[in-house]
Amino acid sequence: MQIQQIQKTFVTGRIIIPLIIVVVILLRLHSGIALLSFGNAMALLVHISVALLLLQVNYTYTVIRDRSMLPAVFYLLLTGTDAQLFTNLTASLISLSILLCFFCVFSSYQRGNAQVDALDISLLLTVGSIFWWPSILFLPVFWLALFQFQSLNFKSFIATLIGVLVVLVFVFAWSVYQGDIHFLDENIRSYSDSFFPIRFRTWTPVEIVRISYTGLLIILSFAYLMHNIFKEKIRTRTILYFIYSFILVTGLAAILSEQNKQILFAIAGVPVSMALAHYFTLAKNRFTGYLLLISIVFYIGAYFCEHYLEYLLQISWIDLISIF
Repeated sequence: MQIQQIQKTFVTGRIIIPLIIVVVILLRLHSGIALLSFGNAMALLVHISVALLLLQVNYTYTVIRDRSMLPAVFYLLLTGTDAQLFTNLTASLISLSILLCFFCVFSSYQRGNAQVDALDISLLLTVGSIFWWPSILFLPVFWLALFQFQSLNFKSFIATLIGVLVVLVFVFAWSVYQGDIHFLDENIRSYSDSFFPIRFRTWTPVEIVRISYTGLLIILSFAYLMHNIFKEKIRTRTILYFIYSFILVTGLAAILSEQNKQILFAIAGVPVSMALAHYFTLAKNRFTGYLLLISIVFYIGAYFCEHYLEYLLQISWIDLISIF
């Protein structure tokens, strides 16, 4: 089978999504986690839901001109091969809320009456901030997106503030009712100390290689987009520019906040999957065909490298030497 035919199978084949889901489940079983526990099962289901919703985003807003299964494939590869996300329900829920915000901001394109979309964005981000307060910091990014989409005006801006205020008033009232008025203060304090000191103390070698490889793919996909930008409709260009801007913001945030990097990686999986899927779907040549196969093998291989590296680090090397 020629490499272009293999690439086409991954792009359009209906069996690909179930196959990738099976691979993700097998990796979770291999890691030894209790797959049927409520939190772990919910994290898996939410990630699968996000992957399928990415296909709906592409279908609704034509982010990619051709039919493609790759947005879901790449999201499942990025999140399904990262063992630290297997049990992180918060990360999966925050990435779901970000994707829903994408739905809202894309639907607001050149709409003067986008108050409902702006309100929905602020509600989603503020509700997410109850579980992970930095999610509210993405609100300025969506303000910029609304501006780029020509839908930011006084009414839509006020709608975002109303959405934030409504959730905060509800949380404050609930905290008073429960007798714990310091709920938000404790939530913010638990994360605030982790921002801005750049240490790289918790970054493993495999993690650095994964991020570096993904970064190279993003740069390659952006170069392809710039070379073929005039083949896209104006709305699609605006959406793609926003996607790459969001990748840049989440990447910088992950560098500046090591404690939050896993949640930020899950969030970044949403725009990164769309960007890479755009490139590998439209760039139909032998190079991208081989690179697609190499990427799939790379991410699955990176999981095993990380898994066994962690296992080896737990071995007492003195005991190991004494065996010989």
